[in-house]
Amino acid sequence: MKLIKTIQMKRFLLILGVFFAAVSTAHAQYDHPSFMGTVGVSYSPIFNVSTGGGQKERTFFNGFGLSWSNAHTVSRNKPFYVGYGLGVQYATHVQKEEGAKAVTQNLCLKAPVEALYRVETDFDLVIIPRLGVDINYYPLFRVVSTMEGSDKESILDMYSVEIEEHAHMNRVTAGLHVGARFQLDHFFVDLSYELPAVGLYYSKLYTVYDRQLHLTAGFAF
Repeated sequence: MKLIKTIQMKRFLLILGVFFAAVSTAHAQYDHPSFMGTVGVSYSPIFNVSTGGGQKERTFFNGFGLSWSNAHTVSRNKPFYVGYGLGVQYATHVQKEEGAKAVTQNLCLKAPVEALYRVETDFDLVIIPRLGVDINYYPLFRVVSTMEGSDKESILDMYSVEIEEHAHMNRVTAGLHVGARFQLDHFFVDLSYELPAVGLYYSKLYTVYDRQLHLTAGFAF
């Protein structure tokens, strides 16, 4: 019985050793990390652009967000990656008039998919250019108005009102982004710019879309 247990233990250790050797060999075949991940916080100046009637108007929003991303290598010899992620962004615009204040609020859930390239430097700095597509979902887009000297709020849900006849306000939008991440050890700073492909609001007279600049900092793993 002891002999059988000894043989089984030796087989187990042999299989375990082969497994770890295979894993080590697989990782050694890459000249670069096979995986990259980040968790970050961001500040986003957002320009809500309205076009129509031969005019273009811009409304500035302050946005703050949290993000998580993963990227996996697609080549053993070249540091090309395919990445995806999730994020949440809250943005506001404050408009004050005599005796009244209106705050436009929106909450956006973001799902980016992108291609990345990892560039190593001689100063332990890693530069990662990236290009991708963003899918955005807005569960909240409203205007909260208050009168001076009153605590009563008037809330207007932008998805429940008809602003213009035959107009449509999208909950789901899409855009293209281009950016670069600058990483030192486990810390990074990222700058990106998002261009709209599908806008927020469409009507016979007006189209509204966002141009977003994102400055993100956080932890890379």
